[in-house]
Amino acid sequence: MRKVVPPPHESLKELLFYKDGALYWTDEALEANKKRKPGPIGCFNKTNGYLFTQYRHPDYDYQRFIYGISSLVYWVVKGEWPPMLDHIDGNRLNNDIDNLRPATFSENMRNRRSSTSSNCPYVGVHRRKRGYRLTISIEGKQYTKDGYKTAEAAALARDVLANLFYGDFASYNFLDKPGLVVGGITI
Repeated sequence: MRKVVPPPHESLKELLFYKDGALYWTDEALEANKKRKPGPIGCFNKTNGYLFTQYRHPDYDYQRFIYGISSLVYWVVKGEWPPMLDHIDGNRLNNDIDNLRPATFSENMRNRRSSTSSNCPYVGVHRRKRGYRLTISIEGKQYTKDGYKTAEAAALARDVLANLFYGDFASYNFLDKPGLVVGGITI
């Protein structure tokens, strides 16, 4: 993966400001370039679901670089350029600063939601010929456990393992929902 060159922090802060989870052009930036429009900046990428924008980098002969809006929000507000960001709620369009946190690739993958192409609506659960299988990846190794009679039982077992091994980066099927009933007992 190519290392991303962050834009100069001070010059970016002269062009953009953060408000309510979005970046906007400053009045000076709008005056300097009439092609810029007021309102939140960024274009939606249908392929991956993120917002992006282009920036002509002054240190590289004004060559165009494409940046994720979430990275620019974090850079403008916090002054740090993390190699990767995680959207805590899993919503790629929610670029509120409180929803962004630095993460490693592994941590970011732990917070994924169930794939729409999956044969089961639960994270880490797959239908098999005779029941359901839970799958979880721990320190780069994939572990599976077959034999669950219901998808819900496999999903709950996977949630317990995710909580144990992933902590704050866990993506849950049930454990984050209040009033979970297990065996007639409300948790």
